[in-house]
Amino acid sequence: VINSRTLFNETKNRSIVQKIILQINCKIGGSLWTVKIPFKNVMICGIDSYHDPNQKGNSVAALVASLNSSYTHWYSKAVIQSKKEELVNGLTSSFEAALESYKTRNGQLPDKVIIY
Repeated sequence: VINSRTLFNETKNRSIVQKIILQINCKIGGSLWTVKIPFKNVMICGIDSYHDPNQKGNSVAALVASLNSSYTHWYSKAVIQSKKEELVNGLTSSFEAALESYKTRNGQLPDKVIIY
């Protein structure tokens, strides 16, 4: 939905329309940017955890993993874990799911995985 008032400013119309087109492209699965990295068949993962100091119980473990060689498509998963559960449990299941997504998309598992 585009508000008609958005297009009333004729001096900014070109910029506004370009931004709308970029948003449409992104929402239908297009890439806004790409990165040329000379690795072949490599998955890059990022992992982080969060512990709420006010809740002293649950924590959140999150993982993102690249699914293609131009690093424009990503798998992501966040899991909430109880106080007594090992943080590694949630990350293990998330990483296994990321590997399955990579294999489904590329027909093979990655040769290497870089985790940061």
